[in-house]
Amino acid sequence: MSEKKYQPKNPKLATKEPIMTLAEALKDGGKPWYNLRDKSLTNKDAAALMNDAPWCTPEELLARKLKFVSTRVEANTPEKRKTERGTSLQGKELSEYKELNGQKVKEGAIYQNDVLPYMIARVPYFNEKNEPVIAMSTGRENKDYWENGRVPKNVKDEALWMAAVLGAHKVHVVCAIDNMDANWKNMDQEWKEIPGVKKEYEMREISAIEPANKKRVHEMFEAAEKFYKEMTRPYLVVNVPESCVKKNEQSYDVTIETGTVVTIPQDKVKENKGIHQFDSGVSYKEDKYSLVLPIKNAKGQSYTFKSNNGKALSSAEIYCKRYAVRGKMLFANNRNNVKKKTSLKEKTQTTQNSNEHSM
Repeated sequence: MSEKKYQPKNPKLATKEPIMTLAEALKDGGKPWYNLRDKSLTNKDAAALMNDAPWCTPEELLARKLKFVSTRVEANTPEKRKTERGTSLQGKELSEYKELNGQKVKEGAIYQNDVLPYMIARVPYFNEKNEPVIAMSTGRENKDYWENGRVPKNVKDEALWMAAVLGAHKVHVVCAIDNMDANWKNMDQEWKEIPGVKKEYEMREISAIEPANKKRVHEMFEAAEKFYKEMTRPYLVVNVPESCVKKNEQSYDVTIETGTVVTIPQDKVKENKGIHQFDSGVSYKEDKYSLVLPIKNAKGQSYTFKSNNGKALSSAEIYCKRYAVRGKMLFANNRNNVKKKTSLKEKTQTTQNSNEHSM
């Protein structure tokens, strides 16, 4: 790992220019930001990339980036309600940060790493020293993760990713421990303060130049490079154990989940050479075989394979089933959609030609 990828600079970041302001990112309903986020890796992806996010494995992150599954939180769900609650508290968190530190806070911006341009950081705020500040809130059920100076792994990953992109020495985190009723799953219940309980604030400074954290930053660079290659190549690698593979004359029958067997041509089954090395507890490095599956064919249609239930499964569907990817599927098999569009286009062209001849 080249030491050039993370060189801590002056914390004032005098020469670091943003690639987009937060106001620009929010134009057209946030489209500029979503377009950038979808083709990049951001500080919000860091915990999943490093396998520290309970809500998303590295395999699920890849499925989201390739748009096999939705990243949108569905409306009228407990998850959506919790997200909205956290967003509504950010201004209060910053107000408390100002009082505790006696510093003014200014709006941040969006930055990219000088060496790996697909590493992006959306910095919400800076303090008077131009040090990045993350403001967040959490429910009382997560209070233990912040006690005795602790920082949850996913938050630390986000902070170190931000430092890596900016070349910053440190990142400040302010977390509000909510004093509201934690029963946010009850959709009909209003938020109410818990009697006798006050909101608590935890303040942390995460140093990116401390040896252990600096090592972690370099691990992030390695993970980002490996992941981005997977994200941008035209095929998927799916690891499977030997017990799930049965060899035939010209193909393999591969069990990708209980009760689902797909037929894969021999030229697309390789011995595992460590091509895909996420280590999330689902994709094991000791799996003997790797399925190398093209995502689309020459016509732009989903590449599909026969299954034991008579249904054609696309490479994306095989990937999602093998790794038990959570989330709403998005056109994982577009083969029929492409056929319909092509047929309609041909029909329209035939009608136009027919009209021209009749004139």
